[in-house]
Amino acid sequence: MDFISPEKPPKKEDDLVVDDPFWPAVSPKNYRAVMRENDGTIIASRLKDALSHAMIEVACELRDWQTQKKREGFNQLADIPAMQINDDSALCLLYERAVFGLAKANLSERFRDIDTQASGHKKADSLSPTIDDYRRDALWAIARIKGQSHNVVALI
Repeated sequence: MDFISPEKPPKKEDDLVVDDPFWPAVSPKNYRAVMRENDGTIIASRLKDALSHAMIEVACELRDWQTQKKREGFNQLADIPAMQINDDSALCLLYERAVFGLAKANLSERFRDIDTQASGHKKADSLSPTIDDYRRDALWAIARIKGQSHNVVALI
């Protein structure tokens, strides 16, 4: 049986994940604090990859909106007039929530490759509602950035 020792989170994980200059950089250290990923099971390179792909997905979802805002003269998300929460733009906070939510969902989906024993499958299965919750939070944040309300549609 193989044993995988969790990696301790790096003491200095200050490298920001940077996208197009319009979007704010994302801090892996802040992700770990907000999403409670401090147990070392997610190595730094895996986290950076998940955050990068989440940023790509969010940027794709917001491409038309971003184009419109650039036409209006806004070169960065933080430049767009928005409510301020603790001196942060609500739009930037929503962007971070969308990125963090998609990254967490992605990492949680891949939980099975850490432990493929029966106990690991049971734990992974129990994460399914949580994965859906993180995706929902991300989609709601994207909708709010676009100025849309939350919509839930059920097929009957």
